[in-house]
Amino acid sequence: MYYNYPFTRDRSLDVNVGLIHLDNFDTDQFDIDSLRGEVAYAWGDDVNRYRHGVAVGQVNLDGEGFQDSVSINSSWQHVGGNGWYQSLSAAYTQISYDTNTGVTNSLSDVNQLLFTAGLTKIAGQRTHSLNLCHADEDPENPTLGSHNGRRFTGFSYNLLYRLNAQHTPFLRASIQDVEHDSEHPVFFDTVRSDDNKSLTAG
Repeated sequence: MYYNYPFTRDRSLDVNVGLIHLDNFDTDQFDIDSLRGEVAYAWGDDVNRYRHGVAVGQVNLDGEGFQDSVSINSSWQHVGGNGWYQSLSAAYTQISYDTNTGVTNSLSDVNQLLFTAGLTKIAGQRTHSLNLCHADEDPENPTLGSHNGRRFTGFSYNLLYRLNAQHTPFLRASIQDVEHDSEHPVFFDTVRSDDNKSLTAG
């Protein structure tokens, strides 16, 4: 659900509420409900647009509380000449896990700082987009939960081709590198490092 309240032509208040339900057909134990709400103030002109928001989220697993989050975010978008667009955004999020199923769940609580930069070029029927992101996740308990701290950097390329008003094929390629801060207590002498690559067309 989306609601926009315009104060003037260049200033508005945006409200977003989203609910997602994922149903596991084999067992209810892995059914997921995700609720997210955001209030944001947007302002600017035809060249530069700014947006500052506050968001809260909740994830339930099998109907029970699993994860909560609170975040603040800001973004800037610039409309350049000849079909060029640039954007920057930053978000600070506190992510906490429910402790009813175990007090050690709190060791997974992290504070995330995310930065994203984007570049878009519209050339006729084609729209090219490049995005670069970097995030730091620092555990709230840096002593016992240090293995939950991580740094990740990602890069993606998107291509949209507008065939007509009804059909727009797309291609997306992305890569992400994730580096964990320290050894996980279950996997001794190993600091986890992940590389994720994906290619999607549709």
